[in-house]
Amino acid sequence: AWNVHASLLPNYRGAAPVERAIMAGERETGVTIIRMDEGLDTGPVALQRPVEIPTDMTGGELAGLLASLGSEAIVEVLGQIEAGEVNLTEQDSRHATYASKLVDEDLVIRWDAGVGAVANLVRALSPHLGARTFHPEVEGPVKIWRSRVAEGNSSALGAGSIRVKNDRMVVGCGVGALEVLELQMPGAKRLAARDFLRGNALEGAFDW
Repeated sequence: AWNVHASLLPNYRGAAPVERAIMAGERETGVTIIRMDEGLDTGPVALQRPVEIPTDMTGGELAGLLASLGSEAIVEVLGQIEAGEVNLTEQDSRHATYASKLVDEDLVIRWDAGVGAVANLVRALSPHLGARTFHPEVEGPVKIWRSRVAEGNSSALGAGSIRVKNDRMVVGCGVGALEVLELQMPGAKRLAARDFLRGNALEGAFDW
C-alpha cells in the first residue's frame, strides 16, 4: 500500500501535520509519497514535493494546496511503479518529529504566549476548527477565525486584556498584541470584528 502524507517526512509524522506545521511557525512543508509499513508514517519515501507556507495562509488553505500537490505526486509515483522505475529512500528516524492528533486543549488560545504563536494558532485552526477563548461574561467559547499581529505600542496591555478603539479589537499577549479581525460568539454567526463591535460590547479580559 502507498500513502500520501501532508508533510516532508520524517517531519510531522502523525494525524495533524498541516495544523501542527502552521502552529509551529514553519515556512515550508510539502507532501511525501511513502510505501506503507507497520510503523506510523515510517515507510520508505518514493517522492517528495516541498511547498512554501505564506505567513497569512490558513490551515484550510494549506490543506487544499497539499491535496492538489499530493494528487499529482501519487499519479507520478504510480507511473514509476508501473514502469518499474520507482526509487525508495529510507527515512532517517533520528530526525523525526510528530504531529499528534489535536485535542480540545490544543484549540484554546493561551494569551500569555507571544503574539506570533497566538496568530499562528488562529490561522492553523481556520476555517474549520476555530481557535477559542473564554470570557467571564460569555457562556461558552468565543472563536477567533482571523487575526493579525497588532501594529504600534501595545506593551502596556496585559495578557488577555481587551482594548476596543475605532472599531478595532486588540488583545494583549505575553509579548505583543493581537488584533482580532473575525470572531464568533456562541450560537451566533461569524462576524468581522468591526461589525460585531457596532452592536456589542466586549470588555475586560479573556481567560485561558
